[in-house]
Amino acid sequence: EGNLEILRELNNLYDFETDIYFDKNAIIHEKFQKIQQPPFTFKVYKFIFIYINSMEKLPYSHAVSLYFFLFNNKIIKDDSKAFQDFINFEFGHDIKRIKIDNPDNKKHMERIEKLELLWADFTLLDGQ
Repeated sequence: EGNLEILRELNNLYDFETDIYFDKNAIIHEKFQKIQQPPFTFKVYKFIFIYINSMEKLPYSHAVSLYFFLFNNKIIKDDSKAFQDFINFEFGHDIKRIKIDNPDNKKHMERIEKLELLWADFTLLDGQ
């Protein structure tokens, strides 16, 4: 039992592999398992989960940028309505409609750039 605890702590510290039973991913994986026919991988769900939960409140503009980042990079295939329904159901938000009025909006572009960096770091740290 002591060895298991040491191994878990080392794995949590260095992320040797994704542990869906004992580490910090267990809660996220449990929520992912409840989704009937998820339209994306656990890795994508985990990224969305971490991003949304990193904010006290998910602003509408951030949800829009998140969708367009994931969709335009072919990380998800869902249409915006399906993504909106997913966010509302999974995370208890009330997003009415995901659309972008001006794709060249400076703030939107800054959020997209930040998401690209977060995704690159996440992919590197997640080992995939």
